[in-house]
Amino acid sequence: MIFYRIVCRNLVAWVGLLLTWVTFSASVSNATSVAENRLAAEIVVMKGDLRRMGEFSSLPLIQKGLKDRLLGASAPLSLLIRTARENNSALPLPPENSVGALQRALVDKNFSEAAFWVDELLSVFPFEPKNIFPINKTKGSRIKAEALHEKFCSGCHANNADSHREINIERPAWNLFQMAKEVGKNELAARLFIGVKGDSLTAMDNPLSYTEMSRLIGLYRQGLNTKSNLSDGS
Repeated sequence: MIFYRIVCRNLVAWVGLLLTWVTFSASVSNATSVAENRLAAEIVVMKGDLRRMGEFSSLPLIQKGLKDRLLGASAPLSLLIRTARENNSALPLPPENSVGALQRALVDKNFSEAAFWVDELLSVFPFEPKNIFPINKTKGSRIKAEALHEKFCSGCHANNADSHREINIERPAWNLFQMAKEVGKNELAARLFIGVKGDSLTAMDNPLSYTEMSRLIGLYRQGLNTKSNLSDGS
C-alpha cells in the first residue's frame, strides 16, 4: 500500500517530466541517446542510493529518505523503458519481471536483492555520458562553472567543501564538492543529468547543456582550492 501511494504521488510528476524530455529529444540530433541516457541515469542514481543505504545504516532518517526516493524512482521505470524503446527499437527488452521484482524488493526492504535487479537493468541500459566527458579543466571553464554553481546549485547545496554535512533530516542537500569525492564521475554525471530542474520558464527540463554539466563536474572534482593549478584558456 505504501508503494502504491508513492507511485500515485510521483507518477503525475514523472509523466510531465517525461513529456518534457521527449519534446527536448525531438529537437536535437541525438534524440535517441537523450531518452536512453535519461533511463540509464535514473538506474545509476538508484544504484548509488542503494549503496548509501548501507553507508547510513545507523541513521534511520536518512535511510527513510533514501527508501522513499528509491520507491519514487522505481515507479516510472516501465514508462521510461517503453519510451526509450519506442525511440530506439534496437534496444533489448529488460530481464523479465525485473522492474516488478525491483519494486517488491524495495517495499520489502530487501536492498541486496534490489541492488541485484538494478545491476541487471544497468547491464541492459548502460549510462553513456560521452557527450559530457572529457572534462574541461581550463581556467575559463572553471570561472563559468563557478557561475553555474552559484546560479543553480549553491542555494541548496553547501559551497564550502569543509562544512559538516547535515544528517538529521530525511533528504539532506549534500555538499556537491564532498559528493564528488565519494562517488565516481559517471554517477556524478548521472545525478547532474537528472537532478537539476529548471525555473518557471524551463519547468521540469534540465537547463544545463552537456558542456555545462562537464564544467560543473570538473569544478566539483577539482575542489575549491586548485585555481593556481589551472592553465589559462576558455
